[in-house]
Amino acid sequence: MDRKKVKVFFCCFLLLGFTILTSMSCSRKESPSTSTAPQRPSSTYGKLNNHLSTLNLQKNLPEHRLNEIKGDISFSQDNYFEAQKYYRRAINDRNIRDSLDVMMRLELMLMLSFDRMGDYSLIAHSIEDFEASAKKVDDSIYLATVPFFKGKIAYYQGDTEKGYALMKKAIEMMRLTKGNEKDDYLMYFYNSALKMLQKDRMPKRAIALLKDMEKMFSYPHRDSGSIAFPYDTYLKEYYGCRAITLQHIGHEEEAAAYYNKFLALSQVYIFDFNCIESYLFEKKLYDDIIRFGNLRLDFLVASGDTLNSNTMPLYRLMAKAYTEKGLYKEAITCYNLMDKANDELIRMGELSAIDEISDNYTTHIAALDKQRQEHKFKLINILIIVGIIIIMAALTAIRATQYNRIIRRKNLSLVKTIDELMKARKSQNEGREEKGEWEEEDHTTNPPVTEDLRRKSMESITDYHERKTFARMNRDIIEKKLYLDPNLSRATLLEKYNIPRNNFSPMFQKFTGTSYTKYINNLRLEEAARMLKEQPNFTIESIAMDSGISSVATLYRLFSLRYGMTPAEYRQTVLLSEAMRNEDIEDDIEENA
Repeated sequence: MDRKKVKVFFCCFLLLGFTILTSMSCSRKESPSTSTAPQRPSSTYGKLNNHLSTLNLQKNLPEHRLNEIKGDISFSQDNYFEAQKYYRRAINDRNIRDSLDVMMRLELMLMLSFDRMGDYSLIAHSIEDFEASAKKVDDSIYLATVPFFKGKIAYYQGDTEKGYALMKKAIEMMRLTKGNEKDDYLMYFYNSALKMLQKDRMPKRAIALLKDMEKMFSYPHRDSGSIAFPYDTYLKEYYGCRAITLQHIGHEEEAAAYYNKFLALSQVYIFDFNCIESYLFEKKLYDDIIRFGNLRLDFLVASGDTLNSNTMPLYRLMAKAYTEKGLYKEAITCYNLMDKANDELIRMGELSAIDEISDNYTTHIAALDKQRQEHKFKLINILIIVGIIIIMAALTAIRATQYNRIIRRKNLSLVKTIDELMKARKSQNEGREEKGEWEEEDHTTNPPVTEDLRRKSMESITDYHERKTFARMNRDIIEKKLYLDPNLSRATLLEKYNIPRNNFSPMFQKFTGTSYTKYINNLRLEEAARMLKEQPNFTIESIAMDSGISSVATLYRLFSLRYGMTPAEYRQTVLLSEAMRNEDIEDDIEENA
């Protein structure tokens, strides 16, 4: 192994060690011992930990269950950004990875949060995995939510008919399910589909869906289950959707009647009123819009929650109503409040992310100190292992170099042997020509009697004819280079030289000491070796074809078996041998000079 390679290995070893030590040193400098989490804006979901502490749940429940409860509380308060954060934390908890039912419930609530946020790209990213998991647990409710989400994705991607078809399928599947949560999901599906139909101004379809939806209200009042909305809230939304649809088809009196039913429930549960907003604007009921908005704001202020996903749409509706009434000062105030709410939500999202990172960092700070000590021992082990690897690599390179030298010497010796064999065969063929062994029998003149008697005494007539036949055939094979024809076969030779089929193989074995196939292949290999040596610009593929061998793979296999090296190695060794010979000649010339 040369010195340059040793220097490179040594430099890499030092650089690796220096990099690891520097990174550990920087991590110690950049890791503070304490961390102070930023304070959240005052809101309901900012008090979740206090609520849980009051209920004495934090000590009695596992971490994933606490995150699930926090997510449900945030979801019920319309804070879907915060809800999806807690649901993600619960999903990533290692303790529930084997609990598929728990994972499914969390993933469903996470996608419902995305749906409420209107982020259908996140739903599209997760729906295939959710569908596969739903099929595993074989839960009819989860299976029914799959076409619901796919329908919304299709609708908001522009394929409205496909969206409606999937939504209809989801409603039909959910109606066939069983369980306490069935009606809650079914009402959610109805309301979502109705809002889509109202947006597209399809009142006939909406009326048909409302008639189907009306069957749900024949049941007695009860609290809802999974989606955390009271029963009267769904009834209120039904009245609102009915009023809008009737207004679209011109049934204004009926629409007004359902609007009055809506008003009777609005004071009981003050949630967002977007289910009736298009009716209010079409009827120019701007005072009602402003009144609903103020009631909603009062409700949020009283509950300590002035920041959620409905705050900005609320200010926008009120600003639009003020503008239509000509109260531009109040409209500007609402727009300013909307901007402030938007900025605060953005800041809250950033603070939430920072708070999550800070909490995780504080939780694991002790573990990091312990890991630093472990890293020191790991670093020592790594350096030892790297050193061993470098030493082994150096030894391997030295042995490889020595092995290559041995192989090179062996190949040079084999090339020399091949050349000698080829020269010997050439000399043998020339000697036969001089002795007339390739001459055919002359039938014009009879041989002397004494010669004929001598031949008959030495060998039988049959042996004599076999020898002459083989000599003639062998002469044609070599002189006419029949062996270069890849299609040369035994049948051709049997027919051309009138040799009995049973005598062919014994004849070759008798006069050549080998089989016909091996004899022909040896001639072809000698031709290939000659071309490899004399024609350095020819490709090995063309040499295989010109020497009568069917393929490159066959040439490699036969050449390696006969000569102990591949054709490529033979050619390289020949070139090396010639280069060494030229160097010796140049050295001799310089010495003589």
